[in-house]
Amino acid sequence: MKWTAFVVALFTTLVSAQAPATKSTTAPARRPAKQYTMEQFLDTTSIQGGYFSADESRVLFSSNKTGIWNAYTVPAGGGAWTPVTKSTKDSTYAVSFFPHDNRVLITRDQGGNELNHLYVLSEAGEEKDLTPGDKLKAQFGGWTHDGGAFYVVSNERDPKFFDVYRYDAKSYARTLFYENKDGYFPGRVSDDERWLALDKPNTTNDSDVFVWNASTKQVTHITKHTSNGYDFSVLFETPVAFSRSVSVSRRCARIRLSRDPTCSSAAAIAADVLSTTLIPLPFPGNGNVGWSGTRAASL
Repeated sequence: MKWTAFVVALFTTLVSAQAPATKSTTAPARRPAKQYTMEQFLDTTSIQGGYFSADESRVLFSSNKTGIWNAYTVPAGGGAWTPVTKSTKDSTYAVSFFPHDNRVLITRDQGGNELNHLYVLSEAGEEKDLTPGDKLKAQFGGWTHDGGAFYVVSNERDPKFFDVYRYDAKSYARTLFYENKDGYFPGRVSDDERWLALDKPNTTNDSDVFVWNASTKQVTHITKHTSNGYDFSVLFETPVAFSRSVSVSRRCARIRLSRDPTCSSAAAIAADVLSTTLIPLPFPGNGNVGWSGTRAASL
């Protein structure tokens, strides 16, 4: 009887020790939600861009501070904004300072028609449309290495295709640098002006990068691959770099970006991978993981 009583007492003690603690019925105090008026939500200021002047004393940028996007400058060390444009109708965006003086490139469309033109503002504030026309779309394509010229991408010749024009930075005289007849999307021009990067989407999940040789006029495919891969040109260094993102199953999250091993050395284009940097990009809800990376192909 004593042994039985001891076992019962021990069992009762163990059950009591393992029993979950009674949850408090008192709800935690909720922090009061801060209230905002509709006016406060609408009264926000956005800023984009950032381009240094030739002497690096000022920064050019765009803002919707007045309710309409305009271009501004601000001292590099901070200070008051100086409006470069004062449009009250069409949103106007900063593009770049000129590399050797205080002229400015800006862009805007007309009444929201998305047919942007490229404009230059002289140091005196006089505006000149560098891409006149009623039904064309134009955008800045970058500066030459010495800053003596710049490129403009425009579909003025054929609405279906974007050509590349080279503009003299002083006279604004231009020449046709690349005539697009095959539906590529022009990218950057190399510093030596020998190469032009060309992007070509195939589907929403697959695209390719080509390079055009300004001397031979030949186009070479530099991103040959057998599976879907969204390749697009980024910039020219030495060599040209391009970025690729691939969506893969989560159970294959360790997959590395790969390239079709066949490549043409005879064409002076080596498709060998020189470097690869992978960044995991999860896509919530669909069980996929995207890998974004940068590779280089030598010319």
